Amino acid sequence: MPVFDYYSQNEASGAVFDRAMKNISDAIKPAIVNGYDFSGIGQLVDIGGGNGSLIASILKANSHLQGILFDQAAAIANGMTA
Repeated sequence: MPVFDYYSQNEASGAVFDRAMKNISDAIKPAIVNGYDFSGIGQLVDIGGGNGSLIASILKANSHLQGILFDQAAAIANGMTA
């Protein structure tokens, strides 16, 4: 069974996976937002970006950017949050 099918059928395991991905993103977010020069970019796409917290933080710090979040519908259900 494909892993995301499994997670959709086993909510507890899916929640553990989602929390792990969020924790990883939260841990690296400051380094990405503060350490990368986004000035030469007009549009940023976050593929597999979950609830969008990473791209939201990048967009918040770089008002010139436009962003696209792409992920499974269940992963983005909570919407973008910085």
